[in-house]
Amino acid sequence: MLTKNPPQPKTLILGDSIIRDVREEPIVYGARLDITTAATPGLSDTLKAANLVTFGQLVNLAGSNLAEVGKLAERLGMRSTRVAGQMLERYKSALTTEDWRELQQGDRGDTDTSE
Repeated sequence: MLTKNPPQPKTLILGDSIIRDVREEPIVYGARLDITTAATPGLSDTLKAANLVTFGQLVNLAGSNLAEVGKLAERLGMRSTRVAGQMLERYKSALTTEDWRELQQGDRGDTDTSE
């Protein structure tokens, strides 16, 4: 009888760092999921001050579907949820199909990230 091996999380090597899944991806300072542009100066510093430097921290706050706009706005000290909503939409657009799959598997507990 064949045993099915559990899926292994993808591994991405960045310099000396190894990123095992999308939740460990940094979201500041030029990382793959950094959505800052010239139109949003200081966003990386704002995220860092709010202790939101990995995608997992953002997911823990805004949910795996990135829909908790109010929570993000409150954490970042924003009066309006419009800008926070735009930020979450930009993160959604930056994710690959594989990233979304990992998020959904993580919600169901299907992914083993232990070493």
